[in-house]
Amino acid sequence: MFVYTNGYKEGYNSVIELEGSGKDMMMDVGILRLRAGGSYTFEEAQKEVALMLLEGSVAFVCGENTYSAQRGNAFTDLPSGMLFCKGTKVTVNCLEDCDIYVQKSLNDRSYDAVFYPPESIMCNATGDGILDDTMHRKVRTMFDYDSAPFSNMVLGETVNKPGRWSGYIPHIHKQPEVYYYRFDHPQGFGAAFENDNVYKIKNDSLLMISSFAEHPQVTAPGYAMLTIWGIRHIDGDPWVRAASCVEPEEHKWMMQPDAKFTEVTR
Repeated sequence: MFVYTNGYKEGYNSVIELEGSGKDMMMDVGILRLRAGGSYTFEEAQKEVALMLLEGSVAFVCGENTYSAQRGNAFTDLPSGMLFCKGTKVTVNCLEDCDIYVQKSLNDRSYDAVFYPPESIMCNATGDGILDDTMHRKVRTMFDYDSAPFSNMVLGETVNKPGRWSGYIPHIHKQPEVYYYRFDHPQGFGAAFENDNVYKIKNDSLLMISSFAEHPQVTAPGYAMLTIWGIRHIDGDPWVRAASCVEPEEHKWMMQPDAKFTEVTR
């Protein structure tokens, strides 16, 4: 299922809700938009909360601790964010106009709040030098099962260079996933696939990926694409990158060192 938004007002903007359209994803997703001098407080009775700064400058206040975060350009600057359990109060004080990606899910565990500065983000380049660089992208993981086994969620982002693919070669996993998209130009666009369904990606749109659905995507030439990806673990079956992702047999041939590709010469 694909969701197209119509822009955001100041404050918290719900995109999907666990109790409604996000039921199959088992998560809430929203965007917090604040102007300089504004503030917003999170305190959930049953849900853990993850915050990822998309742009702007903020101070996260949690108990006696204050964490400063700023991000000028999401395509060149690494993210910052927080993860905290149910019953934890975190206030976002906006220093410069900001947008924050918000993800929530049910979790009975209690744990200490975690602040993720840019230097803690796990970064890697994927697809470099493979398939003529057509799937070369940057993957940035804020937290996953290995680094935060106490959470029921995973959160990261991928930056596609213009005209490149990600989620490629096509893969599947049991755990549901959400893709939230932004472009370096508001008119940017691309295409997202969920099995045989194809959707036009637009700025601030969202794809809900069901269990075991193939989900590659591509951005149009000229437009870099930022994809926030959030995964909800299944109880007793957490998402672990190497173990959970399965590549369909029919596409594996192209990843072999001796793979032969059609060359168009004229």
